[in-house]
Amino acid sequence: MISFLPKTKFGRLSAIFIVFFFLCFLILNIFVLAGQRGGKGFFSNLYLAIPGILAAFFGITSFIFGFFSIFWKKEQGILVLISTLIGLLIIVFILGEIFSPH
Repeated sequence: MISFLPKTKFGRLSAIFIVFFFLCFLILNIFVLAGQRGGKGFFSNLYLAIPGILAAFFGITSFIFGFFSIFWKKEQGILVLISTLIGLLIIVFILGEIFSPH
């Protein structure tokens, strides 16, 4: 039966990790709005690098746990489906930045 909230442990972890992703992304944007700017390298400004890396980590982890939950544990929670889709989009974005930087 389809529900909004996850029923499995991995589904709940996927939903929690996507919340952490959005929190890290919010912190990153607050630093940018406060005037922090990047430098020549990725780690030139740790105020931007650390929340960015944590956001990427939580997004990828959310996808992995969501994918595992959906296809192995047969999770049908809408929140898990959404968090897995967002995690997939994050992975596509990161791969795009790696293979086609600007």
